[in-house]
Amino acid sequence: MVSGCRLVGIYELNKKWTLSAAWIYYTGNAITYPSGKYRIDGKDVMYYDERKLYLHI
Repeated sequence: MVSGCRLVGIYELNKKWTLSAAWIYYTGNAITYPSGKYRIDGKDVMYYDERKLYLHI
């Protein structure tokens, strides 16, 4: 389950200057689906292509 919170603030210093900030916080597990799978010695092995390697869980 993923949940999140967003906070945005805007403050007008004067007619010429305005300050703003944004903060985003998320929790939960990211998931990467395999590109495919194959079986070696009776065990399923998931295959991730090069684009997904950095996200492998």
